[in-house]
Amino acid sequence: DMSNRMLRHFSAFQRFFLRVNFTDDNLRQVNGSSGSRLLDRIRHTFINGLDVFGRRYVFVVYSNSQLRHSSCWFLAQNASVQNTDGSVSRLEPADVLNWMGEWEHIRSAGTLAKRLGQCLSTTYSLKECLQEDQWRVIEDCKSADGQFEYTDGCGKVSPETAAELACQVGLPE
Repeated sequence: DMSNRMLRHFSAFQRFFLRVNFTDDNLRQVNGSSGSRLLDRIRHTFINGLDVFGRRYVFVVYSNSQLRHSSCWFLAQNASVQNTDGSVSRLEPADVLNWMGEWEHIRSAGTLAKRLGQCLSTTYSLKECLQEDQWRVIEDCKSADGQFEYTDGCGKVSPETAAELACQVGLPE
């Protein structure tokens, strides 16, 4: 099943997420020359949110790729689900960003978009295809002073495991 890490992690709240694509009246991609009225309307949407079928959605996150295609993710205000034990769970945009990682140290909007994009890339969920002893978390490679990360969440996989996983999700080897 193709999805992204954010939607898989917050699967109980999937119906509260909305991916918004901004276009002009002719469904063309928005850019800097799209006109000030349209750009003002988009700015207003980012700041104030939008209403869809009586539900208010607020901006939550974007990726580099989505920015290039004039799209981003919104989340319904007051998103809540009832758990099996009767308790209620709520989800706010800050909860999503906190789950995605620590961003305070990132000063560049482009770098931030790249990091966020790792959670928003469309991928297959493969963790369920592996046994506990078939995977492990490895630390990122950093500079000696710890200021720079070189691997930044990249992973390694053996050719045999890659072929097995591809087969399980129906991809050619």
